[in-house]
Amino acid sequence: MKSIIIFLLVVCVSNVSAASLGAFRIYLDEDNRHKKFPIRNSSNTPEVCEIKFNNRRYDGIGGVKKLTVEEQEQLSKAPLDRLKYSPKTFMIDPNSTRYISFSYRRVPNDNSNELRTYAVFSCRKQQSSVEGQGVFSALLDLAVPVVIRTGDSKDYSVDLSLEVDKRTSEKFTVNLIHNGTRSIYGDVYLVNEDGERLLKLKKSAVLYSDMKQLNLSIPAEYSSHKGIAIEFEETGPYQLKQTFKLTI
Repeated sequence: MKSIIIFLLVVCVSNVSAASLGAFRIYLDEDNRHKKFPIRNSSNTPEVCEIKFNNRRYDGIGGVKKLTVEEQEQLSKAPLDRLKYSPKTFMIDPNSTRYISFSYRRVPNDNSNELRTYAVFSCRKQQSSVEGQGVFSALLDLAVPVVIRTGDSKDYSVDLSLEVDKRTSEKFTVNLIHNGTRSIYGDVYLVNEDGERLLKLKKSAVLYSDMKQLNLSIPAEYSSHKGIAIEFEETGPYQLKQTFKLTI
């Protein structure tokens, strides 16, 4: 299910050799308690994988905060208390896909809160040595955000607005301000007054609940267009449509 968020602007002048991820985010809540997450091995060599967890947080403008190992563990405790997953370690045959099960585990008298941790899929190639012993070569770790929304989904909201940032001869920039209680994820487009997409401003944009704004740059050549809009197309179980008018 897709939802469209539109902001109206009134303008005055891997394929990798390792196992590849079949999706990029895992969302769990009371209405979506189970998720099958695909991981594909597109190489010709078996791969052995395990799942670990870490965490990260952002400042108000989307910069990553530096966290200690202890801080990551503390931030991951609440979401991991509400998460079940299986298998924890597994092998993927060549040119095959494995599905990992993630489930939301209820906690009695839980308050509504969006929690986040990162599932790190650590995979290694399995190769045979001359002596016939298994040899593993390390591959890159792949981190996938796991977002868990506890309580009633009706308690969550999206509160977005736009503000003018800067304008130069080459571009003008606006900030998408986020004051809601849940994260949003999708693609951002520049569209004309008829809704026709003129330009993809940002692919796979994300605003987590701890991120307060997203900076968007628009080429100055579009400043003469009347009624242009920013369209945020979100993928997920929620439907919302908001329109904001902004003079630049």
